Amino acid sequence: MGDLSVTAFFYYYLRSTGRFEAQLAEFVTSFDPPGVTVTSDLVLCTERLFVAFCSGGVDEHDIFLSAAVGNFTFDARFIFLSLFNNFSQVWFDVTYKLAPGVDLANSYVIDATTLEAFSFRFTWKF
Repeated sequence: MGDLSVTAFFYYYLRSTGRFEAQLAEFVTSFDPPGVTVTSDLVLCTERLFVAFCSGGVDEHDIFLSAAVGNFTFDARFIFLSLFNNFSQVWFDVTYKLAPGVDLANSYVIDATTLEAFSFRFTWKF
């Protein structure tokens, strides 16, 4: 069926009273069914980040997808500036294995309105 893991990160801040305070700062969740991996990296607002960068309690939410079918591999990273809205960017990497040691790859960076970057790579290992 697949593996599921959840990791929580806590930051410890020294308060003005001289005591440390623990704050939940990040959740990383990964689900790995056969052939696909889905990872969610949710960065929460902590006391020091909230005023400057955050709205709604979430600083950034990155969703990673990885899949492999035959000679194709596909990786994507979706970047949101809140839980599931305020889309920022998506990064795509597509690789095709022509033969052992020979790969063709394309990479794209797309924001809400434009293609920001594109690359093509040919790799021959011998």
